[in-house]
Amino acid sequence: MRSSPFLIVLLSICLLSKSGSAQIDDTRLWTGITLKHKFTRKLTGAVTEQIRFNQDISRVDQIFTEAGAEYEIKKNFKVALNYRFINKNKDTYYSKSHRIYADVSYKYKPARFAFTIRERLQEEYTSINSSENGKIPEWALRSKLTIAYDTENRYKPYAAFEMYYLIKNNKNDPSGITRYRYSTGVEYEFNRIHSIDLGLIFQNYLYSGTNSFIYSVSYTYTL
Repeated sequence: MRSSPFLIVLLSICLLSKSGSAQIDDTRLWTGITLKHKFTRKLTGAVTEQIRFNQDISRVDQIFTEAGAEYEIKKNFKVALNYRFINKNKDTYYSKSHRIYADVSYKYKPARFAFTIRERLQEEYTSINSSENGKIPEWALRSKLTIAYDTENRYKPYAAFEMYYLIKNNKNDPSGITRYRYSTGVEYEFNRIHSIDLGLIFQNYLYSGTNSFIYSVSYTYTL
């Protein structure tokens, strides 16, 4: 079982090999800080601040603040509710958006592996101050599968695949799958308070046919 982490590495190579054969239209960087607190054995709250860069990491794309809570209904089965306030860079101004989403997730743990399936229903009001369309919500369903491996050390490698399904938006785009996201990374716990997550993400937009490669760095402080 000592070689099991290499299965995650192999899967990560398979997931990200798509980026090697595809044209990369943009390289991005996502940076974030999260404060987390466990109120009870089953209830956890978190606040996140994130800055995202695009145009080959030369321009601030968006800044958002997010707050939410997660509740474990029973072992390995959780629900969550989150709110995100987004400031998106439009060059001459920042448009403001509200996003609310609800998650349902289940984790299956054979041996040291952990398979997590998450379904997310997302509602977002975009450009709320600059357009009447911003008053019309966009609805989407996001399905994600994550495979992680517990090394029994401080680091945990993982790989994930996420699919975006557009239900309805204010542009009258047809409903259907609009985006795929392939990711891999490692979470490292310095101790019970401090942890960091380093990730690589390949994102494929089906409607526009564009692809982006994303570096992700996030720090979590657990109160």
